Amino acid sequence: VTLRSYLTVADFRANHRKTLVVDEGDDWTGLVTSANPHDASSRHSNNALVFRGPAALDLLATEVAVMAFSGAAPEVDWPLPPEADQDPQGRPLVQVLTEGKIRDALLTLIDSSAAGDQLDMEVFYLAHRPTIEALARASARGVRVRALLDPNKDAFGREKGGIPNRQAGWDLHQAGVEVRWCATHGEQCHRKWIRLNRADGSSDMIIGSANFTRRNLDNLNLETSVRVVAPTDAPIMRRAEALFERNWTNPEGTLYSQPYAQYADDSLKRYWLYRFMELTG
Repeated sequence: VTLRSYLTVADFRANHRKTLVVDEGDDWTGLVTSANPHDASSRHSNNALVFRGPAALDLLATEVAVMAFSGAAPEVDWPLPPEADQDPQGRPLVQVLTEGKIRDALLTLIDSSAAGDQLDMEVFYLAHRPTIEALARASARGVRVRALLDPNKDAFGREKGGIPNRQAGWDLHQAGVEVRWCATHGEQCHRKWIRLNRADGSSDMIIGSANFTRRNLDNLNLETSVRVVAPTDAPIMRRAEALFERNWTNPEGTLYSQPYAQYADDSLKRYWLYRFMELTG
């Protein structure tokens, strides 16, 4: 590898979005997912949200914007998204988020939690310092916070050293947050989602492509996630909660996750390496 190639890494940017927009006659359907459409990723655990209607046109507009600044000539007169639906009549509210807006919504969600609420998250990479600090503050306020993290030990057949999740997990563990590790066997726990169940019966969830790292949240990559607001007993929220509970509790003897002690790492050398890597991007 040449020095020139190494130097280009300092300005590395990725289109990390994973989206699909399809027209269905007079209607539109959008899909936002954590999954790469890639043979080597087919064994990873991922999640996705499918939605129809005006929000799908919001998603389309974000991709049209990328086409425009990428120099693609507009070949289609794409429809514009309508005004937001102010009368959802009990249906879930969907908001398309990209790049730094994902960070803003994530921090707002965590900071809005109060004693008696429950905050659950499952994420492939956790390193974003404002997010970690917000989770610690939530735990101190009396919010039950549960973090299910990939142990960062495998990447497409190569062994990794656990950075950044084991170091971020140490931070959370010391702050009183409950931490477990996805039980992986060569594949990756590639999900990126967080859900807040409030004591008043409402829920707020963010799901999509963005890992909780500086590169993914601070406008360095192209990213797409979706925020969903609905009653806790809405089907979408019940399904999300059931999936997380399955992965957290290992029902019927099936191993989905392992206790914090399994991959606990209190090495100061690796901790400060992680902090340096996150700071420099």
